[in-house]
Amino acid sequence: MNSVMIETIRNFSKRWNEMSATKNLSGMVALYATDTLWLPPNDARSIGTIAVRETYERLFQAQNISLVHTTDNIMVSKLGDMATEIGAYELSMDTPQGEFKDKGKYFFLLIKVDGEWKIAADMFNSDKPVLEQRS
Repeated sequence: MNSVMIETIRNFSKRWNEMSATKNLSGMVALYATDTLWLPPNDARSIGTIAVRETYERLFQAQNISLVHTTDNIMVSKLGDMATEIGAYELSMDTPQGEFKDKGKYFFLLIKVDGEWKIAADMFNSDKPVLEQRS
């Protein structure tokens, strides 16, 4: 059962990457639980999908944006109703100041909602030092 669950979550992660690549805002937001915990770096946390939608809406408007997740580790609970996904992300986009590139890590807490995996918590941050992010 565990290997089947892990493969299902890998497919979920592929869908996340597809939503990102196609800039599918409604599809991306649909991957999140309605009461998701959004934990962005250097910003306030929020509950629900409003901040999720606003963040991806801004990102998807950027020119030549690429945001890709690579899954490193998946753990599934014994009951099969909760899982974690840990991985790395790569982000690049054109900005008025030139090309922006970033690499970092992410953590998803996934739960089953009506039989489908949803992101219950999303935490991510850059590998760059804070000072370098601001320059």
